[in-house]
Amino acid sequence: MTENHLFIQCQNLLLDDLKKNFPQTLESIEKTVSLIKNKTNPCIYMSAVGKSAFIARWFSSILKSIGISSQYLHPVDALHGDIGQILEKDVVFFLSYGGHTDELTELFLNIQKRGSATITLSSSPIAPLSQSAQIYIPIPLVKEPSPIEHVPLMASMASLSVCSLLITKILESLPIPLEVYKKNHPYGKIGKNLLKVQDIMTALKDCPIVTPKTSAMDCLHLMTQKAMGCLLVSKSLTEPQSFVGLIAEKELRIAMEKFHKTFFEHTAEDFLNSQPLTLKPQTSLKEARLIMENPQRILNIIPVVDDHRQLLGLLRLHEIIRLGIV
Repeated sequence: MTENHLFIQCQNLLLDDLKKNFPQTLESIEKTVSLIKNKTNPCIYMSAVGKSAFIARWFSSILKSIGISSQYLHPVDALHGDIGQILEKDVVFFLSYGGHTDELTELFLNIQKRGSATITLSSSPIAPLSQSAQIYIPIPLVKEPSPIEHVPLMASMASLSVCSLLITKILESLPIPLEVYKKNHPYGKIGKNLLKVQDIMTALKDCPIVTPKTSAMDCLHLMTQKAMGCLLVSKSLTEPQSFVGLIAEKELRIAMEKFHKTFFEHTAEDFLNSQPLTLKPQTSLKEARLIMENPQRILNIIPVVDDHRQLLGLLRLHEIIRLGIV
């Protein structure tokens, strides 16, 4: 029954058409990406009205998030002065499913006069906007499932699909480092999941550090004073600080039970853990949490070292949990 529903039928027709026309669509998109790459710091505009305007705003927003200068261009506002910001080096997309939108047609003529690149996304290859553009990107012509056939359900889905493909090709073709995306998402779930150990670790200057020759009394005093649940053991207290081991509360308890009355006669080298788990600063917080919450042994703290075992800092599990990293 579900498979025969008109919505499913229309959706399947859309998918079939996307597959059928994929080579032509991809060819136009690749020309578009090549055009953008050959420009020097262009701003990417997309103009649309009605329901398509929401897709145009989404398109521009995605480009901004990956570090590409982009803006949604309202055709009426543009014709009342905003067109002044558009330069010859810029690229202007016109999203019009039918290809006959009056406001876009008028704007198109004025953009052409400025010498900016023009690209039209439409289901009609013979529409004025499609015929006059430097590049025409086809959108599948679809059947609508709504009893009111002019409600653009499938048309919006088709437009969004082609815009998504366009963004995918831009991402594939332009050198956009993950670090750029991360810097553009400092907040929210995306930003948090892109954070690395080095972004939230306790800096070395704020960590409790001892040497192998530090007395048990001083170790106990420093651990109480710093209240971080551990001590980092380094060959020296001056940089660079080569990592020797870790003294957690567990190591102290074991040492007290083992040495009993002579505990305070010993030094850190007598009870440190010389092979604790460590993390690299580039490790993602998501991976760090998996390591620290291993059911076989949950770690509340873990040292951070570089490739040469030089101490860099300390990561605490509760900091990851506080951020909501899962």
